[in-house]
Amino acid sequence: MATALSVRNEELTARLQQAKADLQELEAAILTANVDVSVLRDFRTAVNAIRQTAWVVEQWLEQQNERRDPYTLLPALYAERVRRATLLSRDLSADLDTLNITLETAGLQELWEAVEPLFLRLARILRHK
Repeated sequence: MATALSVRNEELTARLQQAKADLQELEAAILTANVDVSVLRDFRTAVNAIRQTAWVVEQWLEQQNERRDPYTLLPALYAERVRRATLLSRDLSADLDTLNITLETAGLQELWEAVEPLFLRLARILRHK
């Protein structure tokens, strides 16, 4: 009898294989279509994020299988999160400059509430550098 975990693993495996096929189809379509640059940029960002996540999970599993400490991967994971946040921040700044994001944009207040304490923490850390 299959356990719930093995069923979930099989479902995830099938989804990953389907996603791979979908991405290959999208690649062919992108090469022949006239795609909005901002949509393509957002897509590329999403693909890069999942690529990095898949790499970290793969490395984590390999470390565990080799009986090595997978927690040594955390600095690379943190660095990648900082890199992605930096890219997203630059994109948001550009959107604000071009008025793609306005006061009516949903989530703007929540963004401010998340970014302000981050800014203050970064300022405190970098001042003492």
